[in-house]
Amino acid sequence: MTTYLPRPATTHLGATQPRFRDVAGIRLAENLDAYQAAVERRIAPLTRAGWSAKRAFERFPRTTYALARLPVTFRVLAKLLEGDLPHPAAARGGELAAIRAIYAVSRAAATGTTGSRSAASS
Repeated sequence: MTTYLPRPATTHLGATQPRFRDVAGIRLAENLDAYQAAVERRIAPLTRAGWSAKRAFERFPRTTYALARLPVTFRVLAKLLEGDLPHPAAARGGELAAIRAIYAVSRAAATGTTGSRSAASS
């Protein structure tokens, strides 16, 4: 079976012109603002999740590592990397609980709290 690919467009000098791709149903050449918004909608949740996880690992490495080693967390990460989940909050059940636990550690890292009382406050 032969697969026929579309011929690339060429200029009058014979050079191949790049074809603009559709991303989220928006042609790049027609509307750069809509393209930028579509890319940001697709990438921003993953970027925020990545920075949150980084913050959690830096402030509470043992806790975050223990959560990250859970098989349920690995399943979420695999689904994210394979494109089966558009963003971490799209996880369900135990997978969502694992993501929320890491996010809670990240929030604690951002506020500088440890979740326990200090000797001064007792």
